[in-house]
Amino acid sequence: MRGEDYKLICEDDITKRQKNCHALAPVVCNPEVLDALRSDAKKTDHRLQDVSKDILRAATIVMKYLLALNKVAQDEDLPKVAQEVGVLNGAMALLGNANYKKAVRHETRDQPQVCAPLFQQGYSFPVR
Repeated sequence: MRGEDYKLICEDDITKRQKNCHALAPVVCNPEVLDALRSDAKKTDHRLQDVSKDILRAATIVMKYLLALNKVAQDEDLPKVAQEVGVLNGAMALLGNANYKKAVRHETRDQPQVCAPLFQQGYSFPVR
């Protein structure tokens, strides 16, 4: 994808997530953990955040269109279309679950290497 096409998609209102949809919020590395990482690990973290943002933008677009298609299926009494929308919703749930697993793995990836020095300094990770 060309840079200008990517920028147009990212700036389009269709990619803006709903404020009440916390599942589509990007995962951000704990700042204390990020500060303790080596520079190559920080670069990897930022790349993974960018990938996650693109996954979330794409999922947001697809879900908005699925909601519109589902409304048409309900209003026009199209059970076959509604059934297919349900299948696509299931696929989106799998994508969301994969992104969540990636985020959890990403969030905890480097903690064993950096936790000991942080705990020695008296830091404790907040409970979420």
